Amino acid sequence: MPSSEPPRGPSSGDIFGERPEKLITNLDAIKSRYGENSPEHADYLMRIGDAHMTQGSLSNPAALASYEQALKIFSDSGQANAQMGKVYDKLANVKESSDDTRGAAADLARAIEFWQTDETNPDFAQSDYFARRQEDLRRLQGVNQIRYGRAAAMEQQ
Repeated sequence: MPSSEPPRGPSSGDIFGERPEKLITNLDAIKSRYGENSPEHADYLMRIGDAHMTQGSLSNPAALASYEQALKIFSDSGQANAQMGKVYDKLANVKESSDDTRGAAADLARAIEFWQTDETNPDFAQSDYFARRQEDLRRLQGVNQIRYGRAAAMEQQ
Protein backbone atom coordinates (compact mmCIF):
# COMPACT_ATOMS: atom_id res chain seq x y z
CA MET A 1 0.00 0.00 0.00
CA PRO A 2 1.52 3.43 -0.98
CA SER A 3 2.47 5.82 1.76
CA SER A 4 0.26 8.83 2.37
CA GLU A 5 3.27 10.94 3.39
CA PRO A 6 4.59 13.54 0.93
CA PRO A 7 7.94 12.76 -0.66
CA ARG A 8 10.91 14.11 1.23
CA GLY A 9 14.00 15.91 -0.04
CA PRO A 10 17.03 13.70 -0.66
CA SER A 11 19.22 14.75 2.25
CA SER A 12 17.28 17.12 4.41
CA GLY A 13 14.34 15.01 5.42
CA ASP A 14 12.05 17.88 4.41
CA ILE A 15 10.32 18.45 1.10
CA PHE A 16 11.13 22.17 1.29
CA GLY A 17 14.83 21.67 1.93
CA GLU A 18 16.81 22.38 5.03
CA ARG A 19 15.16 24.47 7.70
CA PRO A 20 17.21 27.40 8.99
CA GLU A 21 16.16 26.70 12.56
CA LYS A 22 17.68 23.20 12.42
CA LEU A 23 20.90 24.45 10.84
CA ILE A 24 21.30 27.25 13.36
CA THR A 25 21.30 24.73 16.20
CA ASN A 26 24.57 23.32 14.81
CA LEU A 27 26.25 26.69 14.26
CA ASP A 28 28.07 26.75 17.61
CA ALA A 29 29.43 23.26 16.99
CA ILE A 30 30.76 24.33 13.58
CA LYS A 31 32.42 27.40 15.12
CA SER A 32 33.94 25.31 17.93
CA ARG A 33 35.24 22.63 15.59
CA TYR A 34 36.66 24.81 12.80
CA GLY A 35 36.95 28.27 14.29
CA GLU A 36 34.87 31.41 13.99
CA ASN A 37 36.91 32.74 11.04
CA SER A 38 37.21 29.46 9.15
CA PRO A 39 36.05 28.81 5.60
CA GLU A 40 33.95 25.95 6.99
CA HIS A 41 32.09 28.37 9.25
CA ALA A 42 31.55 30.75 6.32
CA ASP A 43 30.31 27.88 4.13
CA TYR A 44 27.88 26.87 6.88
CA LEU A 45 26.62 30.46 7.14
CA MET A 46 25.98 30.39 3.39
CA ARG A 47 24.04 27.15 3.84
CA ILE A 48 21.92 28.86 6.51
CA GLY A 49 21.37 31.80 4.15
CA ASP A 50 20.28 29.41 1.40
CA ALA A 51 17.82 27.77 3.80
CA HIS A 52 16.38 31.18 4.65
CA MET A 53 16.06 32.01 0.94
CA THR A 54 13.95 28.90 0.33
CA GLN A 55 11.54 30.17 2.99
CA GLY A 56 10.60 33.16 0.85
CA SER A 57 11.04 36.90 0.89
CA LEU A 58 10.01 37.32 4.54
CA SER A 59 13.23 35.53 5.45
CA ASN A 60 15.39 37.80 3.29
CA PRO A 61 16.81 39.85 6.19
CA ALA A 62 18.03 36.66 7.88
CA ALA A 63 19.48 35.34 4.61
CA LEU A 64 21.19 38.68 4.00
CA ALA A 65 22.72 38.63 7.48
CA SER A 66 24.06 35.09 6.99
CA TYR A 67 25.59 35.92 3.61
CA GLU A 68 27.13 39.15 4.93
CA GLN A 69 28.73 37.24 7.84
CA ALA A 70 30.15 34.71 5.39
CA LEU A 71 31.47 37.51 3.17
CA LYS A 72 33.20 39.13 6.14
CA ILE A 73 34.94 35.87 7.02
CA PHE A 74 36.12 35.33 3.45
CA SER A 75 37.17 39.00 3.12
CA ASP A 76 39.08 38.98 6.41
CA SER A 77 41.00 35.89 5.32
CA GLY A 78 42.66 38.02 2.63
CA GLN A 79 42.03 35.41 -0.01
CA ALA A 80 40.23 36.69 -3.08
CA ASN A 81 38.74 33.50 -4.43
CA ALA A 82 35.76 31.91 -6.10
CA GLN A 83 33.95 31.78 -2.78
CA MET A 84 33.84 35.59 -2.75
CA GLY A 85 32.15 35.50 -6.16
CA LYS A 86 29.69 32.93 -4.89
CA VAL A 87 28.78 35.02 -1.83
CA TYR A 88 28.37 38.20 -3.89
CA ASP A 89 26.14 36.25 -6.27
CA LYS A 90 23.96 35.12 -3.36
CA LEU A 91 23.86 38.67 -1.98
CA ALA A 92 22.72 39.88 -5.40
CA ASN A 93 19.92 37.31 -5.40
CA VAL A 94 18.64 38.22 -1.95
CA LYS A 95 18.81 41.95 -2.68
CA GLU A 96 17.03 41.58 -5.99
CA SER A 97 14.27 39.52 -4.37
CA SER A 98 13.92 42.36 -1.82
CA ASP A 99 13.63 44.86 -4.71
CA ASP A 100 17.03 46.44 -4.01
CA THR A 101 18.05 46.50 -7.66
CA ARG A 102 20.93 48.93 -7.07
CA GLY A 103 22.47 46.72 -4.41
CA ALA A 104 21.83 43.61 -6.49
CA ALA A 105 23.56 45.09 -9.53
CA ALA A 106 26.56 46.20 -7.47
CA ASP A 107 26.96 42.78 -5.85
CA LEU A 108 26.46 40.92 -9.11
CA ALA A 109 29.11 43.10 -10.77
CA ARG A 110 31.52 42.17 -7.94
CA ALA A 111 30.70 38.47 -8.35
CA ILE A 112 31.43 38.66 -12.07
CA GLU A 113 34.76 40.39 -11.36
CA PHE A 114 35.81 37.61 -8.99
CA TRP A 115 34.77 34.91 -11.43
CA GLN A 116 36.66 36.55 -14.29
CA THR A 117 39.88 36.55 -12.29
CA ASP A 118 39.48 33.15 -10.62
CA GLU A 119 42.69 31.31 -11.43
CA THR A 120 41.47 28.12 -9.73
CA ASN A 121 38.65 27.69 -12.24
CA PRO A 122 39.49 29.65 -15.41
CA ASP A 123 36.84 27.81 -17.44
CA PHE A 124 34.02 29.17 -15.28
CA ALA A 125 34.04 32.45 -17.21
CA GLN A 126 33.06 30.40 -20.27
CA SER A 127 30.14 28.64 -18.54
CA ASP A 128 26.45 29.07 -19.26
CA TYR A 129 25.85 30.19 -15.68
CA PHE A 130 28.42 32.97 -16.04
CA ALA A 131 26.79 34.11 -19.30
CA ARG A 132 23.35 34.13 -17.68
CA ARG A 133 24.59 36.17 -14.73
CA GLN A 134 26.19 38.70 -17.13
CA GLU A 135 22.81 38.93 -18.85
CA ASP A 136 21.13 39.39 -15.45
CA LEU A 137 23.53 42.23 -14.68
CA ARG A 138 22.67 44.00 -17.94
CA ARG A 139 18.97 43.58 -17.14
CA LEU A 140 19.44 45.01 -13.63
CA GLN A 141 21.38 47.95 -15.02
CA GLY A 142 18.53 48.59 -17.46
CA VAL A 143 15.98 48.46 -14.64
CA ASN A 144 18.09 50.88 -12.60
CA GLN A 145 18.43 53.22 -15.54
CA ILE A 146 14.66 53.34 -15.86
CA ARG A 147 14.11 53.69 -12.11
CA TYR A 148 16.89 56.06 -11.18
CA GLY A 149 18.00 57.69 -14.40
CA ARG A 150 21.03 57.47 -16.57
CA ALA A 151 23.50 58.72 -13.94
CA ALA A 152 22.65 55.87 -11.55
CA ALA A 153 23.15 53.27 -14.26
CA MET A 154 26.53 54.77 -15.15
CA GLU A 155 27.64 54.54 -11.49
CA GLN A 156 27.17 50.79 -11.61
CA GLN A 157 29.57 50.27 -14.48
